[in-house]
Amino acid sequence: MGKIQTMRNKRLISSIFIASFCLLVHSSLYAGVYKWVDEKGQVHYGEHPGNTGAEKVTIRQNETTKPRPVDKAEETDKSDKKDKDQQAEAPMVEIEPSKKEKRKY
Repeated sequence: MGKIQTMRNKRLISSIFIASFCLLVHSSLYAGVYKWVDEKGQVHYGEHPGNTGAEKVTIRQNETTKPRPVDKAEETDKSDKKDKDQQAEAPMVEIEPSKKEKRKY
């Protein structure tokens, strides 16, 4: 019975630790941010207002979007077109044979 009780205690302590950590992280995410200017004209930001002239700043969340999936046929068409465009843009270069090669013929 001692071994089972020890395992229960470990689970309980682990659960309490995880719950405490989650609450701590959650509360820090919603902490207010304040902006104020001191007597020297320098702007400060902090979690606690520095003086009575501090104003609360709202922090915007980044909005992320997922790219739309690309159809395999569409992707192949694009790569074929890109290859053709690169070939069309490649300049024609005329190579003149060297003097040694001219002598052979």
